[in-house]
Amino acid sequence: MLTVTVERWHGKLHRYVQHRAFVDSIIHERGPSSFCHYISLWGKSQDVEAVWESMKRGECSTVTSENTKRFLWLRFNLRKRESRVIVKRLPGNLVHVLYVNATLMPRQGTCVVWGRTEEEMIDRAYRIVDLFSPIPLRESWKHWLWEHVLRPRTEELSSHGEQFAHARLLRPPADRKLHAAIAENLNTLKNL
Repeated sequence: MLTVTVERWHGKLHRYVQHRAFVDSIIHERGPSSFCHYISLWGKSQDVEAVWESMKRGECSTVTSENTKRFLWLRFNLRKRESRVIVKRLPGNLVHVLYVNATLMPRQGTCVVWGRTEEEMIDRAYRIVDLFSPIPLRESWKHWLWEHVLRPRTEELSSHGEQFAHARLLRPPADRKLHAAIAENLNTLKNL
């Protein structure tokens, strides 16, 4: 389990107060000012609200792993126009916030591909490219397409959570580049 901690000045108490929320799952880019594609937070109402407000403003947050005792200092870059936020009140003064950026949904441009296994992630990447490409693709090309065309156009993301064991940011090739790579491979196979 991961936790996100922020410190905020409390005017009445004249001191900083720590707020901590628990993280079920997260996908973010690596680096000190990382872009967050997905996060699921929960905890006490006042803590989650303080952490969420801090993240929305781009203030620094500390992400800590209870298992490894490692921590990461992040500044989340949340894009408001291209995202969906779901807030749900739970019994016992608890709140759950789910932030999903548009990059997590299948679309023609840059998007996140993820899976519990690498095979599931590769399958998701193939289906997204197949969905938006006018070129008729065969499922038997899936692994070749991943190794030779798609994987070089991805960036590994940091992720936590069972369903996000593997996550990469995919920048699909333009249709003409995809067509050229497929045609070149078919010609090579013909000449064998």
